Amino acid sequence: FTRTMESGKVIHYKNGEQLTLIHKDEETVFMETLPKSKEYTFDAITLDLETQRLSNGDLRVISAVVYDGEAYKSYFINEYSDSESLIHEMIHDLFISEYHKKTIYIHNLSGFDGMFILKHLAEIADVFDIIRKEDKIISIQVSKKLEGADNKNAGSTKLIFRDSLLLLPSSLKYLGKGFGVEAKGDFDHSKSD
Repeated sequence: FTRTMESGKVIHYKNGEQLTLIHKDEETVFMETLPKSKEYTFDAITLDLETQRLSNGDLRVISAVVYDGEAYKSYFINEYSDSESLIHEMIHDLFISEYHKKTIYIHNLSGFDGMFILKHLAEIADVFDIIRKEDKIISIQVSKKLEGADNKNAGSTKLIFRDSLLLLPSSLKYLGKGFGVEAKGDFDHSKSD
């Protein structure tokens, strides 16, 4: 049992023997809850890929989703001639003036998802700069001249790609549950078109 004295001392007993004595000298100060405000909004883009293993063992991207905080843009393999075309169009669609200087988080960019995206970023970009630590990609900064921009008014879009797995080391399924948002569903990667 626990006994709390008027002085603030707390004594814990088990089987009639005193286990601990806690002196309560001052009140515990707890951090105040931050007010809900637009100042704390998440101003970034997220990108997720789904893949499929083919009968020959190769992998291909069969869908991709980009979320910019307001709208989703989905890409499905049945709308493209192949996986490469899907990825190329998705990357190309990111280079718009509204996304200038935005950060795009890709879960496992340093690993699995990166092997599908890096080649296309390098092909599309005018400027391509990777910051790495050992075998992990910390950041990829990519710039591309916007379509229709002339040499006098060379507008470009700069994007920063980061690996969300390095910040939140868990699967998207469990992160969704942990943050109380709609979780990523299970996907049967063995099914064909």
